[in-house]
Amino acid sequence: MDISSSSAEIKKNIAVKILDADGKAVEDVEVSPRSVDIDIPIEYTKIVLLDPDIAVKPATGYIVTGISISPKEIHIAGKKELLDALDTIKTQRIDLTDVKAFIDKEVSLVLPPGVELANKSEVVRLNVNIEKIVETPIEVNNIAVRNLPDDLVAELPQASIQAFVRGPESIVNAWDVNNAFYIDASGLGEGTHEMHVFYDKPSEVEMMGLNPSMISVTLKKRE
Repeated sequence: MDISSSSAEIKKNIAVKILDADGKAVEDVEVSPRSVDIDIPIEYTKIVLLDPDIAVKPATGYIVTGISISPKEIHIAGKKELLDALDTIKTQRIDLTDVKAFIDKEVSLVLPPGVELANKSEVVRLNVNIEKIVETPIEVNNIAVRNLPDDLVAELPQASIQAFVRGPESIVNAWDVNNAFYIDASGLGEGTHEMHVFYDKPSEVEMMGLNPSMISVTLKKRE
């Protein structure tokens, strides 16, 4: 019986035939029973998202900078009505405490009854990035002047300041501070002005203070 085009569970009563080694029917042989009932379930497959169920508590002085799961999607198999009700599959609950280093961990999945992995050998891994938090002074040797009128030039007697920052070590170290600090000359005319120093920083970095937080700028007519 060919079931390659079937899309639903097959239930049939079929006659029993005796075949020889060449696959030909053997005649004049009494068969009992003459027919049998068959029941062939047809399984469907579906790709769903994985939903990591995880709680991470880093050790004091550390921070979680990323949680990822691989693969992000999984191929599951089962009856159509079961798969239609699923859009995600959760991992088993994982609780991690006092974490100080990167974690790479194989995780199990919570599969509903009647649902299984299409590829039973597939492995799901969870990665947790943990970084040390640093508090450090940073020397800033370039302060830009933004929104300077075209007919003016700016002179900054003090060209460097010190920033005190707190954040994940790799992000603090990668921050290009000499392209991040500036004063805003919008609406200013000639003369000397005391200006607040502004900055663009990564969201993960906390600015704890600037020394000084204001600097003097002199604006002159462009020659």
